[in-house]
Amino acid sequence: EVVGNRGSIAGTSKSSERRAQNEIEILRRFEEVHRLKKEEADRLKQEEADMKDRKKMLLLENTAALGWPFYKVLSVVVILYTARFSEAFLSLRAVEVGLPVAGVP
Repeated sequence: EVVGNRGSIAGTSKSSERRAQNEIEILRRFEEVHRLKKEEADRLKQEEADMKDRKKMLLLENTAALGWPFYKVLSVVVILYTARFSEAFLSLRAVEVGLPVAGVP
């Protein structure tokens, strides 16, 4: 009877030991998963920052690649747009004075 009690106590301590080892292993795995998730989040943040930098560089590189013909055309368009813009103010002023819009050149 005494031997049987010792055997069951030994079995209980082995069972407790196994549970403790399992809990330790679960904690280790949890810590590993947490570490991996943090590393992945950091990597994604860095990739996002790099992508923003690349986009800025591409914009600058593309504008330099357009060349002088593009800027000549752009300057003509800006001049014509401002001329059209001043015509709009002229039309508004004519309406304000009392002239019909159709009569404004």
